[in-house]
Amino acid sequence: MIYAKDEKNNIVEANMAKKGRKYYCSGCHGQVILRCGKLRVSHFAHKKHACDIFSEGETSEHLRGKKLLMTWLRKEGKDPQIEAYLTSLHRKYFIMS
Repeated sequence: MIYAKDEKNNIVEANMAKKGRKYYCSGCHGQVILRCGKLRVSHFAHKKHACDIFSEGETSEHLRGKKLLMTWLRKEGKDPQIEAYLTSLHRKYFIMS
């Protein structure tokens, strides 16, 4: 996932997150780990595989695609919200507000 919440409940984008800080899944509220590097898109991964909400495991191509789409939409003046959790459907979706 590209977004997680910090200890103050603020939404943080993975490429802006800092190593060593605690982050949490916005769906299950379980702790997630920041994963970043030169060869992969920065993202958060669940510390334990206990999340039924954001557990589908995304490939690096999928993460890059979401990042590219988000960047393009922002350049077009849109305010995309990726990984919005829709409680009524128990799923996450890409939402453009």
